[in-house]
Amino acid sequence: EGQSLPAKADSVQFTTGASAGQTVQVAQWNVKTGEATLAAVPGNEIAAGDSCVIDRGGLLSSGRMLYMRHCSHCHGTTGDGNGPTARYLNPKPRDYRNGVFKFTSTSDMSKASRDDLLRIVKYGIPGTYMPSFLLMKDDEHHAIVEYVRFLSMRGEYERKLVAELSSDYSQT
Repeated sequence: EGQSLPAKADSVQFTTGASAGQTVQVAQWNVKTGEATLAAVPGNEIAAGDSCVIDRGGLLSSGRMLYMRHCSHCHGTTGDGNGPTARYLNPKPRDYRNGVFKFTSTSDMSKASRDDLLRIVKYGIPGTYMPSFLLMKDDEHHAIVEYVRFLSMRGEYERKLVAELSSDYSQT
């Protein structure tokens, strides 16, 4: 679903297949096609369908840093909408952990596209305290969007985990 490729890639870490767990440096990277020329051959053969991670989460690390600097004072460190300034804002900042987004182009509010989140980060939301970050670079917008998506997915997973374990470890 419209996932853009990073502008640069320094390493590829294989997560499935015979080369799982191995990290290889990238000699050349084509951002338009996503093709990487590896600096060395992994110890095992790479097969079609093997999964890999590009730059071992560099995009999320960058997104986290930008989020902490620009977003966490309202949306909170965990994305719960309870940052230190949130109590002074009306309407309250979005709680990403629920995985529900209000301003989406999709019919299902709980499934915001990357473009929806990018639009909000870039232009803000008129009539709310959500500011525009139009002066940021496009790769910074992209990094924040990916980190917000991570917070949303993590929150949904944590809720499901609590629901699953509550019946096994509840106090009776």
